[in-house]
Amino acid sequence: MLDLSWIRNNVESFKYNLTVRNYDVHCVDEILALDEERKKIVTELNKLREMANLAAKEKKIIPGKALKEQIKVLNCEEVAIVKKLNDFLLRIPNVISDKSPIGKDSSENKEIKVFGETCKRQLSHDVIMDKSGLQENTKELSGSRFVALRGFMARLEFALCSWMFNHNVQAGFDPVSVPFIVNKSALYNSGQLPKFEDEFFSFDDKALIPTGEVPLVNIVENKNFDVSKLPIRMTTLSSCFRKEAGSAGRDTKGLIRLHQFQKVEIVSVVHPDESEQEHLFLLNHSEMMLQKLGLPYRVLELCSGDMGFTAHRQFDLEVWMGGSDKYVEVASCSNCTDFQARRMNAKVTSGNTKVFLHTLNCSALPIGRTLAAIIENNTVDGIFTVPKVLVDYIGVETYKWF
Repeated sequence: MLDLSWIRNNVESFKYNLTVRNYDVHCVDEILALDEERKKIVTELNKLREMANLAAKEKKIIPGKALKEQIKVLNCEEVAIVKKLNDFLLRIPNVISDKSPIGKDSSENKEIKVFGETCKRQLSHDVIMDKSGLQENTKELSGSRFVALRGFMARLEFALCSWMFNHNVQAGFDPVSVPFIVNKSALYNSGQLPKFEDEFFSFDDKALIPTGEVPLVNIVENKNFDVSKLPIRMTTLSSCFRKEAGSAGRDTKGLIRLHQFQKVEIVSVVHPDESEQEHLFLLNHSEMMLQKLGLPYRVLELCSGDMGFTAHRQFDLEVWMGGSDKYVEVASCSNCTDFQARRMNAKVTSGNTKVFLHTLNCSALPIGRTLAAIIENNTVDGIFTVPKVLVDYIGVETYKWF
């Protein structure tokens, strides 16, 4: 959520930010009008409260009751206006960094790094999974976009989970076991609601988490940290659940776009002065994981029109899919500045100064997409070569799929 005082004092910058992020700027006038109306009501309320206090002191009972009724009415009006303001602000994206490229959509993202040698292999991972016989048909069990792996395929998935999680812990990220069901307020805090309401599996006032970022970020809700306690770095392995609304016909086979998938997430909570440096640290950490797995990848800096709702600046890692002959997004690394912290009222105290924290998140890494890339890049003539970092977890160096 943006600071209303910043909007008030930077109207043109605010409009520009909405424009380059492909958002309607007409809301700006409505926000400013509501803010002015709220300020007038607050001014009037303060006057009436002074009059009520004076009347009480002079024991003028009848005028006092009348004033109280006026105050009650204005209080209700203020609450209604604040709700309207919040409804607008909750739908406004974060302000982009001056370093982020300006562009209308993903076609204008900036490629900043390419790592590893790419080459086309024989088969895509979904074909390999079918030919190996290690994937069960789940349509009768759960419907489309779910998978059930068994045998060596399942062992490989569990090995990835263990290695990724342990790698993050060894790098200094505090391991956290999180619930997979959260209150919808947690989704508002992390910025998934109200914009992405159609993407969740929800019931009553709760929902299944779309990413481990949601419970990790909410750990700092309503907390005030001393600067000496920062940075806070956390990691979790969780199941994630998404409806994949609007993706009909896209990646219907294999492990790329599922309703349920495993993901290892990292989140950092830092002082505002440290967030830019922390952002690059998280990106480098996620890159190193892909390098250790021997996967070719590229780094994109997302343009204004493609950036995530909560992001101030965002990098995406796209891994090379050897059987599909293309790059596929495998991780997003975002600096959300104080956008989430304002929603959560999470602050840091340094000396006599108290400010909102900065939060950052990065995939490190999604299990399904990483597994798909490993299968495609490491299979030749039906023989799979296990990445060196996973050999100790599995116990073999090669495996014959078929």
